[in-house]
Amino acid sequence: YEYDREATNRLRAGINVRNRFIGIDETVKTKFDLHVIKGDYQFNAWKTDTLELGLMLGIYGATIKSSVEATGGGVSESIDDFVPMPLLGVRITNALTDKLSVSTSFQYFAAEIDDWSGSLQEFWFGVDYKFWKNLGAGVSYDLIAGELEDKDRSGRNGKFNLDFSSVYFYGKLYF
Repeated sequence: YEYDREATNRLRAGINVRNRFIGIDETVKTKFDLHVIKGDYQFNAWKTDTLELGLMLGIYGATIKSSVEATGGGVSESIDDFVPMPLLGVRITNALTDKLSVSTSFQYFAAEIDDWSGSLQEFWFGVDYKFWKNLGAGVSYDLIAGELEDKDRSGRNGKFNLDFSSVYFYGKLYF
């Protein structure tokens, strides 16, 4: 996942950034980049001929870059951190026919680092079709929601909410 935002605005009220004041009517440039990669292992805990219940363990790795720069006051602050976060999840797959199946999964992780806390939840639903024994394709819907918050608020005002969804088309190789 990648979430990048950048803006330049004139302040209507003064703000504190790491105990440095940026006054009203100053122009402020802000940037926030979040890049997340995921690796997971899925284990079938329970299985019948048509239904599978799987557990998921893995890790998300997030690179967080953020900066605030005031053109008039000489204030320039930034962070650049990599945060590894464990993930837990559950997956259910139901084979409707020999070739057609539907799956859903839910994944969650949370972390607290220094003055920051955050969590991310991912809900996924997909439909797969096997053309042949080892080759298939699918379409899925992915909904991701999360937040990152400054816990002590000392010199910062920070709460970031992330909500987005996507539709994916993909190929599958079975072995």
